[in-house]
This record gives sequence, structure tokens and C-alpha cells, in this order.
Amino acid sequence: MATVKNTEKKLKDYKATLFIMGRTYTGKGDTVAKAVIDIRPEITRGRAVLTVEKGENSRERILMPKVVYRIYNGSDISRSLAMKNISLLFENI
Repeated sequence: MATVKNTEKKLKDYKATLFIMGRTYTGKGDTVAKAVIDIRPEITRGRAVLTVEKGENSRERILMPKVVYRIYNGSDISRSLAMKNISLLFENI
């Protein structure tokens, strides 16, 4: 039973936190992109602070309003391009 808990923990080892317009949203995933997409903010127009954690390591980045909008409300092409850039920002975590 202990191995099941360890496996579940490894599947969701990235934690993303988005702070936008005074509200905090969190998401978890096995990759940076999945953790960021797991976040479902109500407000997507504004500057945001995105924090990604993996274990004891964490990194923060400020996202401009256009990037936040593209990630959560954009078309499939703009979302995939924005997520590629987000993944590159947090690749060495």
C-alpha cells in the first residue's frame, strides 16, 4: 500500500500557484504544462505571478496579461505556443 502512495505522489509532483487580481489559484500535474493548465482562474485579464514548485525547488515568474489570457482563454494554437514558453521558463526546476 505504501508503493501506491509513492506512485500517486510522483504523478503529481509539480505544483503551480497563480496569483492574479488578489486571488490565488493552484493546480497539480506531472509536468509543468499540466500543472498550469489544471489551474482554473475566474479572472484572466491582468498581470499574474506564477509560482511552480517541485519538491523543495520553486521558481516565480511574472506573466503579462496577454500571456495569461492566451493560456486560459486563447485558441488552441495560441494556448500551445504560450504553454511552450511557460514550459521553457520553468524547465530547470
